[in-house]
Amino acid sequence: MLKIKFSWRKGEDNNFYPGGQSSFEGDYSNYVEDKIKYFFNEISTQNKLNYKDCLGYLFIDDGGVGWKRRIPFIENGIKKIEKVLSNLSEEEDWGGEGFLAEIKKEGVLIYFITDDSYFDIISLKCFYKAMVSWRKFLDTEPNENTIMEIECEED
Repeated sequence: MLKIKFSWRKGEDNNFYPGGQSSFEGDYSNYVEDKIKYFFNEISTQNKLNYKDCLGYLFIDDGGVGWKRRIPFIENGIKKIEKVLSNLSEEEDWGGEGFLAEIKKEGVLIYFITDDSYFDIISLKCFYKAMVSWRKFLDTEPNENTIMEIECEED
């Protein structure tokens, strides 16, 4: 199960900034070993693959433009996911300056651009739910008490 928590944090400039963090409950290593073949030519030789919260990093990766100016880009990402979900596209890419998501029916690979060995794989339906929830969260009142939590069962 994927658990995601969105919250606002106050920066040094006293402005609020959105953030997200996620965790995987269950046997992530086994889950990833089943999905990894859809993204890499070689099956991982690592003994244990741990969940790294690349999703949380992807959400806050605004490329320095600020979260408000990033909203249309997030909405575009949701449309890309919907294209894959409705079979209008086999694969789409979406991301920021540091983290990218490779979106396929079989799952979503989220990875650090300069180190593709730093990655997570989550289900397409969980990525969609997370993105839609992230977009909704950005419409909430920025304050330290505003928190949104979601859960999603992995396929």
